Amino acid sequence: MTHKTAYLIGCFFLFVLIVLPGTPMAAAPYYEGKVLTIIVGYPPGGGYDRVARFLANHLPKYIPGKPSIVVQNMPGASSMIAGNHLYNVAKPDGLTILATQRGLAFMELLKVEGVKFNVSKFTYIGSAAAESNVFCIRADLPYKTIQDLLKSKQLLYIGVDSPTSVTAQTTHLGKDFMGMNIKIVDYRGTPEILLAIERKEADGLWFAYNSARPHIERGLLRALVRSWVSLKGIENLPINEDLTTDPIGKALMGMLGRSAVMGRPYLAPPGVPANIANILRDAFAKMLADPQIQKESEKAQMELSYASAEECVKLMNYLMEQPPDVVKAFEKYVKF
Repeated sequence: MTHKTAYLIGCFFLFVLIVLPGTPMAAAPYYEGKVLTIIVGYPPGGGYDRVARFLANHLPKYIPGKPSIVVQNMPGASSMIAGNHLYNVAKPDGLTILATQRGLAFMELLKVEGVKFNVSKFTYIGSAAAESNVFCIRADLPYKTIQDLLKSKQLLYIGVDSPTSVTAQTTHLGKDFMGMNIKIVDYRGTPEILLAIERKEADGLWFAYNSARPHIERGLLRALVRSWVSLKGIENLPINEDLTTDPIGKALMGMLGRSAVMGRPYLAPPGVPANIANILRDAFAKMLADPQIQKESEKAQMELSYASAEECVKLMNYLMEQPPDVVKAFEKYVKF
């Protein structure tokens, strides 16, 4: 081989490495210079919105290329409008993801009017938090355990808010399947229920533990029972579905309780290429495992943890594969 030939070959390979797209030296990170939009299926100011904005502030540094992230609120029909948009309108390019609620699967399962998505076809990124509901009573009541309460003949007045809320649904399940001697009282929201408890006009409520914890710590409430997900501080409480022998009741409580494994699910449109979806999954996992992020989220009174896309898909399959008699009974308790 002549020196001239060797020189030309060397120039050719240098050209391939530097110029041609797709080569290691030429390839910029996919998200470099791009804008990633997080759609929130609820109005500004609520829990889903707060968590999404917190994540939007921190997520870029965990994504190669550090894209800009904007949050867009698209409220309506408990995230159905946002779910329909993600499924039918958003491009499958990894630049749009949805912060929604775990009940999206229930909408499809119950054939709610207006649903235009198939939950099994979304691209799952994962969940940013797990949730658990706890049954709390006024701390000045004499019942130290749920067994004490179930043995009592005293009628308790238990507050609920919207009939579409998980806490209201769990309350009705507790009354019907746990043998709780309670009268359910409707209020306009949780703050109103807590005020009634302060005034001793109400005796308790089912409550998301992360929201209930400050009121437990200050001595207003005592937690007696939890739903299926175990969180730090309530590990030793009995689980509601274990307190009924009715197979339908056990199944319904299990569906609501287990769905809370993905308390803050994040989805992308169907058809996002696997390599792009994996970039987002890795970023979420690394961010939520970062001790500094956990420290900052605790200061913001957010309990964040990562559930993988695989866990979310497994849970969705469990929910969607319930037998017809369970689905029919579930429809009585879960409303949208």
